[in-house]
Amino acid sequence: MPEEANPPLQPENEPEPLQPPQQQPPRAQLDEARNPYRAECPNYNGLEWDDWRQHLVESGVVPNTEEAVAHLVARWQEKIEAEKEAWVQRGGAIPPQGRREEDQVRHNLVAQPSRNSRASSPTISERALGRAQTNARPHAKPSPIPFGKAGPQSISEPPAQYALNKLEKLEYIELSYFTAAARENARRDQLSVNEDALALERNSNSLALTSVVQPSKDARRDDQLTWDEVLEARIEFLNWAEKLGWPADWLAMHADFFYKLDSHERRSRKGGSEILVRYQAKYRREFHSQVKQGRIFDLSTLVEEALSTIENDIMRERMEASLQLVR
Repeated sequence: MPEEANPPLQPENEPEPLQPPQQQPPRAQLDEARNPYRAECPNYNGLEWDDWRQHLVESGVVPNTEEAVAHLVARWQEKIEAEKEAWVQRGGAIPPQGRREEDQVRHNLVAQPSRNSRASSPTISERALGRAQTNARPHAKPSPIPFGKAGPQSISEPPAQYALNKLEKLEYIELSYFTAAARENARRDQLSVNEDALALERNSNSLALTSVVQPSKDARRDDQLTWDEVLEARIEFLNWAEKLGWPADWLAMHADFFYKLDSHERRSRKGGSEILVRYQAKYRREFHSQVKQGRIFDLSTLVEEALSTIENDIMRERMEASLQLVR
């Protein structure tokens, strides 16, 4: 019987066949058109940004259109710097630098506004230009400590930033912002919301303004206050007006205005407080309206004819309300 052939011996520890190396998944292609290193700062002096500049000024974020341009440029730079960092982390290429970014900023800031623009100033001051630079200024030398000099006896909560901006510009602001309740609300709101924040969202090479300082939704008109609330608010109103640099004659006039109303003989009459509340509401607003038109009057000189007219208006309103109840 023939012998069966033995199977060929298998070598021990035979190496496994080599596997082809696994290829890494290709990195997502970045759109070079959106490379933040190639983005150019918009010309915020241009006519197309006229409404934004005016909105910033009217909302109290900045005092004038010069500062509005600097504000927009600074925010754009902050946004672009963050996008540059994200671009590099995603593997984006850094192109050769052309004109230095600082030159782009300077070119944007000193560009002449459009002739049809509502901008109040044709050029940008060096102060506004400095605020827009990315490099922080060196800190100013601090004042020496006056050892032995105590601080103020009391520190009151400030009103909302919107009210402070209005005061700083010598503009009309409702007294309700200066009541204790309103200042407490402003302090609480400030913990969760930065009222002076401006959010800019970038879409390609353009920016959109999304948030500015807004009036308080809880603010009330001056003619909706009680006389006690007027007296409470006028103290903080005058204190903050003085802190923010109101002229001495303006401060004296307003202090005299409130004093004369509080000591007026109508104050002791039935319904007299409502007359005084309406008068101060109407004439304090009118004072600031006249100032904007280049005219001014002495607010502390009370107009008796106007007080009588307001009194008659209140009596007529009450009579009409009574007739409505009878019907």
